[in-house]
Amino acid sequence: MSFFERNKKDIIIFLAIVAFWAVAYYIRDLPLTPPGGISFNGDTRSYVDSVSLIETGILPSPDFTPNRLLTNFAYLKLLVLFRFLGIFWLGWMALNSLFYIMSGFILYKIIYRIFVSDKIAGIGTALYLGNYVAVTFGLHYLTDMGSFMFYLAAAYFSLEYIYTDKESNMFGAGLMTGVGGLFKEYALGGYFVIVGALLYSAYQQNRKVIKHIMLVTLISFVPVLLVHLSVYIEYHYTYLDFYNFMRVQPSHAYSSKIVEHAKALFYMYNVGFLLLGYSVYLIRKNRQKYFDDKTLAYLFVVFISASPIFIYPGITERLDFIVAPFLILISCVAIKEHEDKWRWFLPLVAIYLVASFSMDAYILQPEWKQTLIGFLKNIL
Repeated sequence: MSFFERNKKDIIIFLAIVAFWAVAYYIRDLPLTPPGGISFNGDTRSYVDSVSLIETGILPSPDFTPNRLLTNFAYLKLLVLFRFLGIFWLGWMALNSLFYIMSGFILYKIIYRIFVSDKIAGIGTALYLGNYVAVTFGLHYLTDMGSFMFYLAAAYFSLEYIYTDKESNMFGAGLMTGVGGLFKEYALGGYFVIVGALLYSAYQQNRKVIKHIMLVTLISFVPVLLVHLSVYIEYHYTYLDFYNFMRVQPSHAYSSKIVEHAKALFYMYNVGFLLLGYSVYLIRKNRQKYFDDKTLAYLFVVFISASPIFIYPGITERLDFIVAPFLILISCVAIKEHEDKWRWFLPLVAIYLVASFSMDAYILQPEWKQTLIGFLKNIL
C-alpha cells in the first residue's frame, strides 16, 4: 500500500473515531456547564479545588491535600487557562474528548502495526473506545484520559523502536512518558515499555544499552521530579504521603485483592473476556502463527508496564483500565484467526458496547442490589 493510500485510510479511520466519540458523548449526556455549580460525585471536586489553590494560593479547606499538584500538574495548568478564558467546563470536556479520540487512533495504529489488518484494528479500537471506563470516566470531568493517551503514544513509539531500531522512536517514547507523567501517573508505565524494548533490542544485537536507558530515564522522570520537588518545598507533601494515605483508607481494606481485581476487570472488559479466552487458547496451540519474537517481547513488556497497578492500594475499574490495551491486543488474535468472517464478531462487539454504556446502573447505583438482598431475606 502506498504512502498516500495509507494516509487516506488513516483519515477515514480518524473520522470514524470522531463519529464514535460523538455518539458516545451524546449517550453520556453530560452538561457542559453543571447546573448549580459542581454536582458530580467522585474526584471532580478535588480537581476544581486544586485549580483554585493554583489561582489564589489559598488552601480551599484546612484538611486539603495537594496530591493533585503532584499527579496532575499539567492538567491543572490547562484548567487554570480554561477558567481564565471563561470556558472552564467546556474546555475540560473538549480536552478530554481530544485525548479520547487520539488515544483511540493511536491504539488503532498499534493494532494495525501488529496484525496488518484494518478490520482487526477497527474492532480492537471499538473495544477500547467503547470500554466502560473510557466512556464513563474518559468522557467526564476527570483527568484519566490524557494520561492514557500519552501511555499509548509511548507504547506506539516503543513498538516502532522494536520493529525499526530507530533512535527517534526511543526519544519519542521517552518524551511521551515525561509529558504524560505531568497529566497523571498512568503514563509513566510507558517507561517500562521503552526500557523493555531497549533491553530486547540490545539482547538481539548484542550491544550495550545503559546509556540509552539512562537517557530515557532522564527524559521520562525529570519533569515529574521537578514538580514533586516544587510541591515538597511549598507544601512539604510527597507521593509517599499520598500513597500511605490511600493505603489506610477503610474502603481499601479488601478481604482478597485478587477477587477485587477480578471483579474490576470483569466490569471493565465484560464479554470481551470471551474473545480473550479464545485468543489465549489459540496462542497456546501455536503462538508463532500469530506473533513473531519481536511482537511477543513487546506484548510482554506492555503487560509488565501495566502490572504496577496490582500493588496500588485502591482497586477500581478505572485504575485497572491501564491493562485494557494488553487485553485488547491479545483478544485480537481471535479475530485474526477468522478474519475472513470478521462480521461474526460484530454481535459480540454490540453486546460489549451495550454492557459498557449501561454498566453504571449496576456498579454505581446499588438500589437494585439492596432490593434483591431484601427480597431474598424475606424469602429466607
